[in-house]
Amino acid sequence: RPYHHCQVPLHADEYEYDVPGREEPLVVHAPSAPAIKGSHLVEACLDRLREEGVKFEFRSVRDMPNSELRKLLTQADVLIDQLFLHGPGWLSFEAMLSGCAVATRYLTDSPECFRPPVVPVDPRNYYEPIKRLLTDKAWRLELAEKGRAYALKNNLVEKVVDNLLLK
Repeated sequence: RPYHHCQVPLHADEYEYDVPGREEPLVVHAPSAPAIKGSHLVEACLDRLREEGVKFEFRSVRDMPNSELRKLLTQADVLIDQLFLHGPGWLSFEAMLSGCAVATRYLTDSPECFRPPVVPVDPRNYYEPIKRLLTDKAWRLELAEKGRAYALKNNLVEKVVDNLLLK
């Protein structure tokens, strides 16, 4: 059987879209399970970057209702999602619809049908990609724009259901 990838189904009208484009980005990390999302590594990386003089604001949130998290994602420039589990998952796609550039675990050799515009990070390779994401504003803005376009093309509920029914 040929490979079939089931996308995360979302309603785009539930997400307010804004790409803030700050010089000093607002970075969000919102782990549902900090140990398996690599929160200790994400936070250590951000501490190191701050010590090196990289300017950014950081919000680590836990147990925030989804409606509030969606508002925060609209205000944010960057979501750092997860380092251990293969993604992007639900939160990453919510962030893309909201206007965030996303860093998450992603297998770059995924089939053509699943190649979202995210920054691939994992426990062995996260410092340099996150540093670039925070310091290269043009790249960050490009990823935010491409992420929204990708999610609109691939993650709308209607599109996902049609793909399931046709496969």
